[in-house]
Amino acid sequence: MTEVYAAFATPSSRLQLLILLNGFTSDEAFPSLASKLASHQLMDSLLNSLLIDNSSTHCTIGLTGLVKLLPIFAVHAFDELKKMLPRLFATLARVICWKKRPPAVEPSPERGDELLEMDENISDEFVETPSLELRSDLGWQRLESVFDVSPFAPPSDTYFSFLYYLFPCNLIRFLRAPSAYLNDRGYQTPFTVSWEDALDNVNIRSKTEVCRHLSW
Repeated sequence: MTEVYAAFATPSSRLQLLILLNGFTSDEAFPSLASKLASHQLMDSLLNSLLIDNSSTHCTIGLTGLVKLLPIFAVHAFDELKKMLPRLFATLARVICWKKRPPAVEPSPERGDELLEMDENISDEFVETPSLELRSDLGWQRLESVFDVSPFAPPSDTYFSFLYYLFPCNLIRFLRAPSAYLNDRGYQTPFTVSWEDALDNVNIRSKTEVCRHLSW
């Protein structure tokens, strides 16, 4: 785990390392080592990556591994898991509001007016926004998109369901006031702006309401 943690500093290695970690945590012997991973610096890097890096492919694989870890940590490393809650919720807010651009459509004379109307009516939901600037003291090199294709949003439904099942009261408190929850628990933003400026509280509540209905 220490070797993987050191290699995680190189952005181009992170996708392969996440695949390796997914294999490691799938081994039947892993639960006996879960408490060691939960308190290791590698877990800190994994959570940083999910909150900061911009590759949707990378984030999807990381979320898959995290969903696998949540119930294991709940049994074998519950105290460490509780300490992660602000970061887990911040990650949920990030992926649930992940903005993407729809696939490009080749124009044609027959569909010219139709495509123009579609383009004019595209929601802000599908407009990529600049990445928030990171604090210099964080010492983190951001991983950008891995593949040169239209970005897709990492699936968040299963992740939301696990968090809601394990920590329903805490999750509801977070959703009522995301920025205040993170500030009250002393989780310092990794960005150069405050949580109030980094998070779209209204959008978070709107998106998670959909997930709550799906989880029910």
